[in-house]
Amino acid sequence: MTDLDKRIYRAAARASLATGVPVLTHLAIDAENAIAIFTEEGLPLDRVLFGHVDDGVNADKTRDTWIAEQGGRIGFDTFGYETELPDPPFWARPRQERLDHFLRFIGQGHLGKVLASADANCSPLGWPGVKGHTVNYIFEDLIPDLRAAGLDEGTITQIFVENPASFLAMQN
Repeated sequence: MTDLDKRIYRAAARASLATGVPVLTHLAIDAENAIAIFTEEGLPLDRVLFGHVDDGVNADKTRDTWIAEQGGRIGFDTFGYETELPDPPFWARPRQERLDHFLRFIGQGHLGKVLASADANCSPLGWPGVKGHTVNYIFEDLIPDLRAAGLDEGTITQIFVENPASFLAMQN
C-alpha cells in the first residue's frame, strides 16, 4: 500500500464517519493495512466492503475469512467473469470454482458479511465490457446456481436484499 493509498483510505474513513455512508474498497488484498487504518480512524469495519475477493487473479491472496472475522464485509463481486466466456478477461475464474468459494465462505458462518454482484456497472454507460457478461448474470445464472446448490429463498433474500440494504444504509 503506497502513501497515497493510505491517505485515500484515511480520507474515506473520515468521510464515512462524517456522512454515514459506507466505504467500498476495490480489492481485498493488503487488507491488514486497510483494516489498521480504518481501525485507527475509528470506522467500524462493518461499514467497509472489501471487494473482488473472488476474482481469478487475487482470490488465492485474499484473506476473506480473516477480514470477515475482523468485522469487514466481503464482496464476491466478479460473478460472471468466467474462463468459459468466448474471450475471458485476465481476472476470469472457472465458474464452478468461484461458486464453490462463495458457498464455502457462507457455509463458514459468514452469510451476514457477504455481498454479491457481477461487476458490470460500466456496461450501461457505453463501455463495451466483456462480451457475454452483464448484470443479468445474477438473475439468469447465479441465483439459479445457488438454488441448485441447496440455498433456500431466505438465504438468497439475505444475500441480495437484506445484506446490501444494511450495508448501504446511511448511519450516523
